[in-house]
Amino acid sequence: MTGNRITIEPIDISGERGQWYRVHHAGTVLIERTWNPEYDAARALVAQGITGTVDVYRGDRHVSSFVAEKAAKLTIRESELTGPKVITWKAFSRDTQTSPAAANDQPATGVAIGQIGETALPAVPMLGREGCR
Repeated sequence: MTGNRITIEPIDISGERGQWYRVHHAGTVLIERTWNPEYDAARALVAQGITGTVDVYRGDRHVSSFVAEKAAKLTIRESELTGPKVITWKAFSRDTQTSPAAANDQPATGVAIGQIGETALPAVPMLGREGCR
């Protein structure tokens, strides 16, 4: 296990996104509400200068690990026609009028709002319970 640890807490099930989560880090709330907790947490941690391996917990159970600076570049894309897949994340340009959160009447809290890229990547950025190798 590493010194960097986040805890993911399920908080709500609503709308088309389903399960929403709160993410805790170092005794404080890192992200108040997100449906994509690991990747959003990676971006929030990197924005605070925290890099390296991060262990993910749900309650007291270690469920996965990721390398913050690598996971920060990824997100999940899911639609009515395709199942979830890991893709490249990219920030909205300043010219963007409406964020996905605003379009869904959902507040984006605690993380940078971004849009997803179209390049599909293999779903392997999270490390299993074995930790980093």
